Amino acid sequence: MDSLLWGSQPAVFRKAVLSDQHFSRVLDYIHGHYTEQMSVDKLSSIALQSRYHFIRTFRTLTGLTPYQYVLQLRIEKAKDQLGSTATTVEEISYNLGFSSASQFYRAFLKSTG
Repeated sequence: MDSLLWGSQPAVFRKAVLSDQHFSRVLDYIHGHYTEQMSVDKLSSIALQSRYHFIRTFRTLTGLTPYQYVLQLRIEKAKDQLGSTATTVEEISYNLGFSSASQFYRAFLKSTG
């Protein structure tokens, strides 16, 4: 999961990001609500930034847009559940916040190859 958040960023960068309490609150919110629909407007309000500044800052810090980040988080959770539970793919997709099993399949294939 750390690779999702930090990619290849150096430890100094990680410390700087976590010291920004607004951005840290955004990440906490995302990780606590990734199964729900969330808007960039909600995330930007948590970060106390305009929508456009937030998207730019988020991408600079994580290497992903907020949407891509949430999608990757859901895919990582799906991989864990697919390997450790007997839950159907359709149930997993809905439980993780995908609007349909079809959306999940497309995102999973794009992410994992």
